[in-house]
Amino acid sequence: KEIRLAFGSVAPMPLRCVQTEAALRNRVLDDAAISDARAALAAELAPIDDIRSTAAYRAHVAGNLLAEFLRRREP
Repeated sequence: KEIRLAFGSVAPMPLRCVQTEAALRNRVLDDAAISDARAALAAELAPIDDIRSTAAYRAHVAGNLLAEFLRRREP
């Protein structure tokens, strides 16, 4: 029913992802919900390129981590 999400290294400071939370609230965690959540997350992120990683890579990994987390939840 409720979820709280935060990500680091994808914005100037750790980011609470309220739009992504809203995309998931009161939904069954099926493939459609996960896809909607990934899209919401991508809109919320503001990663940078630096010597450790590119912005595109950070965004891609954040989406993958979100999807993996949602698929591995307890029933």
